[in-house]
Amino acid sequence: MFIDIFHFTHKLFGYFKMSIEDYHPEAFINLLNKKKLFLWNLMPINAHLFTFRCSLFSAYKVVSEAKSAGVKLTIEKGIGLPFVINKYRKRTGLMVGTLISMLIIMLSNLFIWDVQIVDGDMTPELYAALKRVGCYSGRYIMDYNVTDAKMQFLLENDEYSFFAININGTIAMVELKKRVLPDIEEYDYSYCHIVASDDAQIIDITAQRGDPVVKVGDVVEKGQILVNGETMDKHNVIHPVRSIATVNAKMNKLIEIKIPLKQPEKVYTGNELTKTRIVVFGQQINLFFAEFPDYELCDVESSFDRIKLFNMIRLPIDSFAEKFTEFRIEEKVLNEAEATLIAEKSFDNDIKIYVNDGQLISKTYTTKINTAENCLVLYGDITFIKNIAVVEPFDYVPIPDETTSIPQD
Repeated sequence: MFIDIFHFTHKLFGYFKMSIEDYHPEAFINLLNKKKLFLWNLMPINAHLFTFRCSLFSAYKVVSEAKSAGVKLTIEKGIGLPFVINKYRKRTGLMVGTLISMLIIMLSNLFIWDVQIVDGDMTPELYAALKRVGCYSGRYIMDYNVTDAKMQFLLENDEYSFFAININGTIAMVELKKRVLPDIEEYDYSYCHIVASDDAQIIDITAQRGDPVVKVGDVVEKGQILVNGETMDKHNVIHPVRSIATVNAKMNKLIEIKIPLKQPEKVYTGNELTKTRIVVFGQQINLFFAEFPDYELCDVESSFDRIKLFNMIRLPIDSFAEKFTEFRIEEKVLNEAEATLIAEKSFDNDIKIYVNDGQLISKTYTTKINTAENCLVLYGDITFIKNIAVVEPFDYVPIPDETTSIPQD
């Protein structure tokens, strides 16, 4: 680090590369050291010739000492910013542009240029949340308190359990961790029966707790008790329990689906309009006049882009675009084949809802055009097996023993 600062300082203020030629050049070098004139990169070329470097501020004294000592001294070249300015002093525009560029580079190091998510991607929602806590491209770094930003972010976004901002140079590295809640299953200690969720025929019944009151082959109705939560022991004493059972049963469902032959259809007109916003150093600039296009109906597609120079250098500029695509609603008349295809898809969706985790045994359907209602009607019939056991809580009131004496008033 010291060497970098050393070279930078001398390049900034300028220095000379010189050479001395004498029978005893070491004596002259010792003389300059006694005068406390700073020299560096002292290199012998031969026994009578040495080269060295000295700063712009020491050069006049070195030349004066060489004249006094009668030593041949040659200034080979000047190096550094003062000599560059002198060389291009007549090119005012170039010099002003260079100075402005250097100033911009120095000032840009005081701002956040890029916000990166560690092990993740930036989303519009996360971008908005980070901006609320001051973490965005163009934020002034010197007065940014990352501890306060962390506390504010965690208070506003309780789905995260960890949040940290590490600013490296002009890049803010953001670390996030989602909150993971423990998967704790709460046990219900209330008493309950097992009842039927639908009308069905019992195929199999397995009771882990409680007394079954139906058997395989029985036809049950919705709400009928399948497993009793009031069990009786060998002494005819009733013990209430929370019944647990699996009851697989065969069910039959009739499904009717109506598909109108006139359907609304979205037709795109071909008109599109994109409105772009750019955010430069945290300041939003709209590249449009009207907030919304003059479309009655339209789709809106949002996009987010982070601007890079030559696709490599990240700039403190973010681009937000909204693409509006116009459409109109027209009435489409379906033929029987098209309506049947839609009805079949709807029928399959209904089967998934009814069967769920069960097993489909059979399905049949017929279709018919209803001219009175101008629609196609699908009549479906499905048979399937599923678990129909659902819990039904009950309040247990113990029956007092007849032998128990009741105190008299």
